[in-house]
Amino acid sequence: VSGPAPALGRTPALAPASGLVSGSAPRLALARGGKPVHGKRAAFAALSARFAAHLRDGRITHLPRRHVWTVDGGDPTAGGDGGRHQDRGRDRDRDRGRWTLRHVAVDGMPAGPVPAADAPASAPPGTSTPALGTPTSDATAYDAPTSGTPTPGIHVTTARFLLLATGAYERQLPFPGWTLPGVVAAGGAQAVLKDSRALPGRRIVVAGSGPLLLAVAVSLAEAGAEIPVLAEAASYAAYASRPGALALNPAKAVEGVRLAGELLRHGIRVRTRSAVVRAHGTDRVEAVTLAALDRKWRPVAGTEVRIACDALAVGHGLVPQLELAVTLGCALRTAPDGTPAVVVDDQQRTGIRGLWAAGESTGIGGVELALAEGRVAALSMTASLHRYEHEHEHGHGHGHEPEPRRERGQRHEPERTHEPEQRDEPEQAHERGRRRVRAATATRQRRFADLMASVHRPGTHWTRWLTDETEVCRCEEVSAHELRQARELGAQDVRSAKLLTRAGMGWCQGRMCETAVTCLAAGGDGSAPLAPARRPLSCPVSLGALAESAPSTEPGPCA
Repeated sequence: VSGPAPALGRTPALAPASGLVSGSAPRLALARGGKPVHGKRAAFAALSARFAAHLRDGRITHLPRRHVWTVDGGDPTAGGDGGRHQDRGRDRDRDRGRWTLRHVAVDGMPAGPVPAADAPASAPPGTSTPALGTPTSDATAYDAPTSGTPTPGIHVTTARFLLLATGAYERQLPFPGWTLPGVVAAGGAQAVLKDSRALPGRRIVVAGSGPLLLAVAVSLAEAGAEIPVLAEAASYAAYASRPGALALNPAKAVEGVRLAGELLRHGIRVRTRSAVVRAHGTDRVEAVTLAALDRKWRPVAGTEVRIACDALAVGHGLVPQLELAVTLGCALRTAPDGTPAVVVDDQQRTGIRGLWAAGESTGIGGVELALAEGRVAALSMTASLHRYEHEHEHGHGHGHEPEPRRERGQRHEPERTHEPEQRDEPEQAHERGRRRVRAATATRQRRFADLMASVHRPGTHWTRWLTDETEVCRCEEVSAHELRQARELGAQDVRSAKLLTRAGMGWCQGRMCETAVTCLAAGGDGSAPLAPARRPLSCPVSLGALAESAPSTEPGPCA
């Protein structure tokens, strides 16, 4: 959104953008009519209605189809090292305690900056920001200035407070034949079905690991696809290892029973501790080979079975998208599934003043946890906003929210520190109670999410699926053999492997191959934890746009 700050006032702003649908499916089948495939349609509809009402009232500024490619600023007195990469010109914003976000339109590269573009703030693929914000993945609208015709270009927005809800992308483990047309990401198949009512094929094998596979298989079957088998690499029996987490989240057990009933109703056979180890075909996938796995995900010889299909939906969970969080210097932890995640306290605050995080960026946990964290963050940000306004109205203090509680390295287990009472004056007792209840709900749901992550973490020997000829980096056509050779030459980390082989330097910037490259660089250890990607730009930006963009020094509507 562009326009003068007074026209917008102090409002939250959202700048979501569409994610990538990976894989290749040149022939799409029309889905059969029936009930909607959105699993949380009622909750989504209710939130959408409330969101639309706030839009009509001018309480939210929505910036759809935008990618935030860099964020500057923040509070220079805050913990962490946020803003350490900024130049002196942009330090001016940090002195004011504001965030400055630069974002571009998703549809094509911008030609240059948009005049008078100070507005509220946001973050990348499915992000929210400002004084308030709610995670969103909307990607159907367009950039909408307050006046005139929407113009593509670099937009600059500023905000006092920022919420990172940058979402995640699918984790893929390569295998021979995974680049054949008709092999698609499991989440991508579900997204296309929801958005376009299209199927990647008529006889679809669903494989990989994680609870998403259950929902994908049911959705595809209800749309008219035949699902001959669902292959899960892990064992569902592992959930029994932590009965406490299950007891605290009975709704998850109910949902599991419901999905099991749907699988039974559609006649979908489930094979646990099994994986697709090869896809067959010439112009398109025609069959897959399934094999049983041992506890380390190593294929068991003699258990192979070939299954005919015209599409394969495969995925092994999600990876948080953390480019902006890493650039800002947020503290990170390694989640039980081996992926990096932002460290937050029980109010969703990071170690940097004025910066919150919620949703998949703090660890993969599903829609219920993301909703709970979003509510906690919104209440916390609102309290900080009221405190800031109160202190400035009475001419004392610096208007900062309480210092984020220091973490012990585990999410939602902060060391309890005393917060001075004068910082809490604007809050009523019932509001503090709401925040605590919401935080307790998120903590309870996080326990189950961590259990889920540990159950579905890739085994140490999944790399045994890879033949020397298997393409690991499909963008740059780098094989497993080349990566193994690179390790023999001393490339024992992702960066070194990239320099020797160009793996991860293609259009997806390693999002498709980073897990495999990390594991092969670690000597074939299939459970090697992922290192956070450090990219100064979180999405492609044209050189012309970079040359024409200039740091903003004017306050924005959220400031």
